[in-house]
Amino acid sequence: MKIKILGIFVVTLLISAITPGTVLGYEVSVEKGKVQNGLDLVIDQSDSSKFTYLVRDDLIEEIAFYQLDWYVNGEIYTKYSSWGRMDIDVNPDPDAIFYMNVLAMWLHEPAWIMQNYPILPELHGVPNEQAIHFNIEDLGIPEGDALPFMEVLITATLIPLQEPPVGEFYDVIVNTLIRDAWGHGDWPPAHIALPPRYRARNAVVNIIQHENVPSVQEAVNNCITGSYSRSIKWLDNEYDLRNLSAGTTAQEVYENLTSMGVGHGTGQGLTEEEMLTNKSDYLYKLDNRSVTKFVDYGYLGNVQNATEVTTTNLSKWLADELKTEDIEMCYDSHCICITGMYKQGNKTFLRYRDDEEQGNDSAGDNRTKVGELVNDSGEWKFLGSKVDYVVSESINNPPGAPEIDGPPSGDAGEEYEFTFHATDPDGDSVYYYIDWGDGTNTGWIGPYPHCTVVTLKHTYANQGTYIIKAKAKDEYEAESDWSEFEVAMPRNKAITSPFLNFLQNHPNLFQILQQLILRLGLQ
Repeated sequence: MKIKILGIFVVTLLISAITPGTVLGYEVSVEKGKVQNGLDLVIDQSDSSKFTYLVRDDLIEEIAFYQLDWYVNGEIYTKYSSWGRMDIDVNPDPDAIFYMNVLAMWLHEPAWIMQNYPILPELHGVPNEQAIHFNIEDLGIPEGDALPFMEVLITATLIPLQEPPVGEFYDVIVNTLIRDAWGHGDWPPAHIALPPRYRARNAVVNIIQHENVPSVQEAVNNCITGSYSRSIKWLDNEYDLRNLSAGTTAQEVYENLTSMGVGHGTGQGLTEEEMLTNKSDYLYKLDNRSVTKFVDYGYLGNVQNATEVTTTNLSKWLADELKTEDIEMCYDSHCICITGMYKQGNKTFLRYRDDEEQGNDSAGDNRTKVGELVNDSGEWKFLGSKVDYVVSESINNPPGAPEIDGPPSGDAGEEYEFTFHATDPDGDSVYYYIDWGDGTNTGWIGPYPHCTVVTLKHTYANQGTYIIKAKAKDEYEAESDWSEFEVAMPRNKAITSPFLNFLQNHPNLFQILQQLILRLGLQ
């Protein structure tokens, strides 16, 4: 599908499918600017750096290409960097995943700069405004040289491509875009990390996506503040934080955090450990169910009121946490708010929000972005830079009251088994406290995986009726209600032996034996 209008070449979308000639039941062909079945193909001729199509229910509306200029606090740091960015506005299909591929060239052989980027279905709630970085050096252009335009070929397919797409290339303008995003670690860095490449050959699996993660416009050097603010407001959207006033925006949460010195741009000189502690205290005041956890890779020192977690598999930990929690990641000289993740083959990709033009309240955090998380010989890297630490916030729920089972009655002096098990809605490990009702208890024992049946033995020394009481708590000290179980011990343990049974069955012999013992003087 190729269009040339008034001598201006405009890239158009090639669509292929599992069955040639159809896309989810739509027959694909072009005739006088129309796609069959009434789907219009619309070209925006006013700006050749952006173009619009309405193909397959408006799958892709707008695309723009950029070359990033890196700034530090408003001053140019690297003009014409090797970082390229493709911005797309999509109307996702209700059900199907489309895989987007981009070939580009500039006076050289074509480079496959975007390999099977997934446009996820509407049901996953990914924002329609998305951005993906690419490496301009793949076009043979070194850092410091401008890329004013390039030739591109773009396709969207229902299955991932294993070979580059084939078609005719068209010219598009490449505009410059400011990137001024700092506020973690040391900046500016000695060198800018090489730009990432989106390269995947497999279908998408294990999709986790947070909806309604808000945007925040940051002041210079306040990426930490912005990432925490997005997460806290997302928690409020999901769990209704008890003490956050209705209608409070993420930007207002950001202002509250800056007043507490969270963010290097505040000028209050706090360490990042102190900033994390202040954020944890603030969130706990908003809702005492909140829990802050962090994974540190040798960057942080002592952090108060937050739980440190140790993991060698950051990808798995993120997948577990993102199901119910929001996460911030700090790497190189920047911090971001992670909004989702998915896998393609053995590759892990993270969706995130940040502000790429700090200090400009009309730009920066205006779309969700994607980057690859890589384990490089045991060192975790994101967008090519070492991960320093990761923080998660959650609303913790207590486990349910334990279920108790065992014999309802028995003999005093006999040992019996009783079972206990509790379910934690967050999947946390649990501890148990058992009060046996006879003045003894177990104290807190555990931890045990939630839903695991725990078997304990107990002996009641005396006759009577006893109430066993049990409660559970999770690893963050949230306690369940008490549960109860009644057990009766109506008699003492019977003493039995074959000889005594024989005497009970022959009472006359018992009398004779008694007389014999008296005569012998043994009693």
